[in-house]
Amino acid sequence: MEFKTYPFNTLGNYFSADIMPTYNGKWIFCMHKDRITWEHPSGHIESGETLLEAAKRELYCQMN
Repeated sequence: MEFKTYPFNTLGNYFSADIMPTYNGKWIFCMHKDRITWEHPSGHIESGETLLEAAKRELYCQMN
């Protein structure tokens, strides 16, 4: 598995935010509300929302 990190706002034309959060050195996954799968928090960027705002919203919504 390979992970790449890009400087913020350098790719442009984002349509979704995918978050790979960790806590105390462990990955955080969420049970999808419509499926029976564990997934990393992610979601589409809403109109007028920045990538960072979308990532924060998706992570907050998934954790509640």
